[in-house]
Amino acid sequence: MPSGLEKLIKLETMSRFVVGQEFSKDMVSSGLKSLEKLDKSRGRLAIELTRDWKTAIPEASQVELQKKIHLEELKISWPKTVLNCKETSHLLSDHEKLPYKKLLENLQPNSNLKILCIEGYKGQDFPFWAGVNMLASCLPDLVVISIEGCDKCKYLPPFGKLKYLKRLTLRHMANVQFVQRETFREVSAGDSQDQEHTHVSPFFPALEELTLHNFYKLEGWWKEEMMVAPPENIPPFPCLSKLRVWNCPKLRSMPSFVEVSDLDLRNVNQMLLEESAKNIPINPDFHLKCLQIKACSNLRSFTTVRKGLGGSLSLLQELVIEKCHALSSLASELSYLPSLEKLEISNCKELDLSDYGSNNMGNRESVSTPWTSLACLRHLTLQEIPKMKSLPEWLKHVQTLKSLWISSCTALTVLPQWIDNLTALQHLRIENCEAVTRLPDELENVESLKKVEITECTALMERCREHTGEDWHKIRHARVLLHKSWRYGLIPELRASQNRYNIRAPTDIKYIIIPIIATEAII
Repeated sequence: MPSGLEKLIKLETMSRFVVGQEFSKDMVSSGLKSLEKLDKSRGRLAIELTRDWKTAIPEASQVELQKKIHLEELKISWPKTVLNCKETSHLLSDHEKLPYKKLLENLQPNSNLKILCIEGYKGQDFPFWAGVNMLASCLPDLVVISIEGCDKCKYLPPFGKLKYLKRLTLRHMANVQFVQRETFREVSAGDSQDQEHTHVSPFFPALEELTLHNFYKLEGWWKEEMMVAPPENIPPFPCLSKLRVWNCPKLRSMPSFVEVSDLDLRNVNQMLLEESAKNIPINPDFHLKCLQIKACSNLRSFTTVRKGLGGSLSLLQELVIEKCHALSSLASELSYLPSLEKLEISNCKELDLSDYGSNNMGNRESVSTPWTSLACLRHLTLQEIPKMKSLPEWLKHVQTLKSLWISSCTALTVLPQWIDNLTALQHLRIENCEAVTRLPDELENVESLKKVEITECTALMERCREHTGEDWHKIRHARVLLHKSWRYGLIPELRASQNRYNIRAPTDIKYIIIPIIATEAII
């Protein structure tokens, strides 16, 4: 920052302070010491450390953030590094880690702070004010914590003792094995001693949102927790409503989360759900409404998911399953989802959605049971399911279905004749299913149909050409969109100006080409 800021002693708002950056050859940079006399600062302060941040260490003790009692949000960030690596490229020596910890120790926030964000910290553990016996007393009013890119850290602060913490976000910590530094025995022993004299605060008493991303070595919440205490004695999250666990492949157990309504699991171990089932109380009142399971490569049965979440998902409204290549069956579990409104299944190589799946043992009388239980299903997406040769006959019993999207199912050859049983169907989308060459005659009887989209289905698109296509009469009562390719932007209104039921042939359409730059997603 430019020099002279220390003279602005009445300055109340300075949301960003850059340390170590030169502005010009003629301008002297201001160091951390410029913050010393700015005690009237209020609201938010972000301290951004640049590549030469170590020069600010001698000045850090002069900042005295503890005296800036009007600050409610503090962010401290080091220069960004690559965050999407599964393993750290090297371990810093003690000499290299020391400057990080020394600087952070001297930047202790004031006790009124509500929001704390730390990014790029490379110390092995956190400073004394974030220690086991200090965090709750030094920063008792914290509501939001976000720690990201601390890939050299092995130990985390004791977040569970913060009475008002509502949102905890932890990302990119490749060396953390356990969330709590103490063992479960040490925590339990400490609590039992305290109970004789004082009231013991609940475990994460106010936490509503928890995010764990890219903890590739994380194994559990407490070290050896399952070996020292029966599952029912492990404290649950009492208020947790939103849980995100991404890329934690070694995580085997964590406290139960029966109050969660929004759950997102990506690249997690099946054992996590198996162990969670042991921690759940009998007949829990589960509130789960949205469940996403993605990239769980060893998940073989949805039964494991259901039991791991309490055995009943009666309130679940949205279910997304993606890239679970070992998952082989699902139909037998649908009877446990009476409130389901939206179901998305994509890229599951072994999933069998045929009429008589492996769990039905050829019993035709039981075929309709799973799907008839889906009395609320409105939207169904089936994408990249290579074993699906036809839509499961059970689907014809779901008369509430409004939207059906079928994409990249290469084995699918025809749509069923019973499609007119879907009397509420309004939107039909078929994408990249080249083996589907015609529409069933019964589709003409679906009077509720308002929109038909066909993309990358060469033969089928030809049959749906305006007036001349052999299947045109079957869908003429709906608005029809023919997309030559999803890779290009296409004018959305493909209908004649005076007739809402007409379409234009692909040869008459003007395309807008939009370049797409493919980049690797960092999560």
